[in-house]
Amino acid sequence: MTWSFYDIPLLVILILTICLVFAVSEIAYRSARRTRYDAEHSDAGTLAGAALGLLALLVAFSFSIALSKYDARREAVLDEALALGSTANYALMLPARDRGPILALLREYAIVRIGLGVPYNPAKLRQDIARSIDLQNRLWQRAAAVAGAQPQSLPVSRFLDSLNELNHDHERRLTTLRVRIPVPVIVC
Repeated sequence: MTWSFYDIPLLVILILTICLVFAVSEIAYRSARRTRYDAEHSDAGTLAGAALGLLALLVAFSFSIALSKYDARREAVLDEALALGSTANYALMLPARDRGPILALLREYAIVRIGLGVPYNPAKLRQDIARSIDLQNRLWQRAAAVAGAQPQSLPVSRFLDSLNELNHDHERRLTTLRVRIPVPVIVC
C-alpha cells in the first residue's frame, strides 16, 4: 500500500501547522531579542502588511480551487442524473418484454449512484463503483439482446446512444472524485 499526503487526517495537518507557526514565531522573537531589534526605526509595519496581503491572496486562491472542484463535481453529478433520466425515457419505448428488466436495472443503478461512497468510506466507494460497473454490464447485455432482436429500430438505437452517454458520465463523475490537487501545489 502506498502512502499519500491525502491519507493524513485534517486534524493532524491543522495541529502540525499551528505548531509550525508557533515555532517559527518563537524563533523570530528570540532572534529579534538577541540582535536588540529596534521596532521604531524599522519597516516592520510594511513587511507585516505585505505578508498579510500575500496570505490573503493564498487563502483566496485556495477557496477558488476548492470552489472550482466543487462545481466540477456538481456538474458531473447533474450530467449523470440527466443521462440516467434520458436512458430511462428511451427504455420506456422498448418492447414490453424488455422494458421491465431494463427499468429495474436502471432503478438499482440510480440507487447505487445516489449513495456513491456516502458516508465517505473508501471501501464503500470501491464497492459502489464495482456494483455500478456490474449493473452497467448487465444493462449492456440486455441492450445487446434487444438490438439483436430489432437491429433497425429507432427507439433501440436511441436507447443504445443514451446508455453510451450514461457510461461516459459515469466515468466523468468518477474522474472528478479521483482528481486531486497535486501535493507540490499544496505545499507551495
